[in-house]
Amino acid sequence: MTSIEFFILFFQLSLILISAMVCSYMARKLNQPLILGELVAGIFIGSTVLGYVFPEFYYFVFKQFSNVNIVRDSLLLIGLLFFLFITGMEVNLNQIRGRIRQVVWVSGLGILIPFLLGVSLVLLFPTLWNDSNEAKDWVLPFFMGIAFSISALPVIARILLDLKLLDKDLGSVILTSAVLSDIVGWALFALCLNLIKTDGANANLNKIVGSVIFALTAISLVTYFVGKYVLHWFNKKNVSGAWIGTVSIFIFASAALAEWLEIHPVLGAFIVGVIFTQHPLSEADKQSQRALHQIAVYLFAPLYFASVGLKVNFIENFDFLLVGVVTLVGIVSKIIGAGIGARISGFDGRTSLAIGFGMSARGVMEIILALVALENNIINQRVFVALVVMALVTSMVSGIGLKYLMKNNHQ
Repeated sequence: MTSIEFFILFFQLSLILISAMVCSYMARKLNQPLILGELVAGIFIGSTVLGYVFPEFYYFVFKQFSNVNIVRDSLLLIGLLFFLFITGMEVNLNQIRGRIRQVVWVSGLGILIPFLLGVSLVLLFPTLWNDSNEAKDWVLPFFMGIAFSISALPVIARILLDLKLLDKDLGSVILTSAVLSDIVGWALFALCLNLIKTDGANANLNKIVGSVIFALTAISLVTYFVGKYVLHWFNKKNVSGAWIGTVSIFIFASAALAEWLEIHPVLGAFIVGVIFTQHPLSEADKQSQRALHQIAVYLFAPLYFASVGLKVNFIENFDFLLVGVVTLVGIVSKIIGAGIGARISGFDGRTSLAIGFGMSARGVMEIILALVALENNIINQRVFVALVVMALVTSMVSGIGLKYLMKNNHQ
């Protein structure tokens, strides 16, 4: 890269970050999720606002130097890997023990019903989507089923923490069910991506499913057994930064394996995070974990989510009907699915409804999923905008509904 390209790269990063910080501060003042401010920041400095008001300046900063954007997106992907690792570390697999029946019902129907509604919505109303990509006919219905099925673990954890429900039975069921929903949802998406990249109509389905299962199993087992040994050895030798260095090795290695098997690398980073929660941490490791958490949440995440606004023009691609339908189905499908699952597993009606609202938040995971799908031509820009709006609205509705339903309930 030339000197001017390096200048543009650093200027882009500084502009993205300062915009994200200012807008997220305003979002916090308005009692809204920080991610809302970060996305709005990207819309302001993207083609939607800056590109319209100052087109020449916008073109010079964000469009003229293609090499800069390639390097920037690569850096943001690395940051996303660490953010997904931190997200995975919020998963506590021990919480599932003793709650298997409840979690299976809540997450199972919380996945199945939204998935079926998502698939049906595309198949029954094809003109609503006006899909112009060249993907196979089954891809968009399959993806929309996945998009409606997942939950947003980081957002749900934050909502439960704010409402002081994280250590309650209700909070535990919601959080562990969201964990299973995320894992299943990302595994299905990995399968979807693999089918796309291998020309699914002619691919060996058994081989593709096998590669996804192999990747998840290999990453899990190697991270658990080898990771524990490597971390112990580094700590024994008093290697500086042992924990951060070790997790970085496994994040990059798992991402490489996932990419090699035609699966998106973020899934590998997420699984590594889930498994690393099982390793005992020394006090020094805990300090390193907190430091990495701060960097991932307050540096990598704002840069990544603000950059989402650079991808599309949100005004030109805002379809009121499509946004309304996707948002409504996104809210209702999860509340019905997870709520019925909770009712079957033994919760009363009000608590079941609260669990449905708690599971309905999509947030960051939905946006990441949508952006990866956009980059792989699974969805067009109209659908992408609809999914981003749905992710934000469901995150806000989830907290409001859960707070109202649990106002006088301390379960």
